[in-house]
Amino acid sequence: MLSGFKAFTITHNEVKAGSLSNFVLDQAEQAQSLGTLKEQFHIKELLYLNTCNRVLFFVYTDPHQNLDKAAFLKAFNPALTDDLIDQVRLYANHEALTHLYRVAASLESMVIGEREIFRQLREAYTHCKSMGLCGDNIRLAMRFCVESSKAIYANTRIGERKVSVVSLAMEQFSKRSLDKSLPVVLIGAGQTIDLVCKFLPKLGFQNIRIFNRTIEKAALLAEQFQEGKAYTLNQLDQFNEPFQAMIVCTASTEAIITKELISRPTLQSTSKLIVDLSIPFNVEKSVQDLDQVELITVEELQEIAKENISFRQNEMEHAMAIISERLEEFKTIYQQRRIERAMEDVPKAIKKIKDRAVNEVFQKELAELDADTQALFIKALDYMEKKCIGIPMKAAKNIVK
Repeated sequence: MLSGFKAFTITHNEVKAGSLSNFVLDQAEQAQSLGTLKEQFHIKELLYLNTCNRVLFFVYTDPHQNLDKAAFLKAFNPALTDDLIDQVRLYANHEALTHLYRVAASLESMVIGEREIFRQLREAYTHCKSMGLCGDNIRLAMRFCVESSKAIYANTRIGERKVSVVSLAMEQFSKRSLDKSLPVVLIGAGQTIDLVCKFLPKLGFQNIRIFNRTIEKAALLAEQFQEGKAYTLNQLDQFNEPFQAMIVCTASTEAIITKELISRPTLQSTSKLIVDLSIPFNVEKSVQDLDQVELITVEELQEIAKENISFRQNEMEHAMAIISERLEEFKTIYQQRRIERAMEDVPKAIKKIKDRAVNEVFQKELAELDADTQALFIKALDYMEKKCIGIPMKAAKNIVK
């Protein structure tokens, strides 16, 4: 019933992230490369999605066509090895649609319940449609895919409870009544601290002090804040501003934040929340022995993340029930649409029969009638034409209900 849909997919689960680049096309190259691929393999419609964690080709072909995975992928990138091609999963028909819906609902994502993949898929479809790669079959599949994902996010708890250590660290900030006039101290300027800098303004923090081995990176991050300042790590010993919160994440293998550093008199006037997101730890554990200091480590946050991931996984059963329900609806609508497309020529054929009746078969008899009778006869034929067009359409829809 759903024959013709196929999905070729490869993710971080099958290969290392670096190997995914073998399947990635720059957006500027997609129109020509994907268009050539579509024509070469007589593919009717093609949707291409690539993210940092996955590449997906979702295609619609003639239902009787056998689209060879290896030949298709070799044509896409001749440099692909047999080992890489073997790692690509192929889904067909109902399974292909189920996979697409699971991807959109983040059930196949590294982080279950994250909504970024939903946005990325919709943007990929819009782009492929603009290049003339997608048609009515994928349009209809995407319509139900979007409805399914929205229903899952609205009616399950799959997106609840934070699962990244950065978002969990920020949750600790929001749970406490921190004085936003006092600086937040950030140690490091890598990817993790960069993510932290995206969260802080949303929570109302603009007074930020960033320390890093090289000041250039710290300065770039500090520019994002109204009261941001950058320093080198060597300047930590001279830092004497009272603060309430600190987040640490560097590549150092030794402790940077020591008990001696935090216990300096100039820094002891306020209670402190210190979050160490480093592995190995960059904050001495003895720091937590100081009065008014609360230390949270990445290990503690990872344990919370595991519990939250488990909670989200328990919601997958509810999500799959929604997907199954939407797929059944899609089957009905899709079959109706296929019949409608197959019968697109019916109105033309009926009109042709009517015109032949008037201009050829009954032309002589019509000529012998007066003008009013001729007009009535044509009016009756027009009425019959209109009604005859609707009968097979209605009957076809009733068949697939």
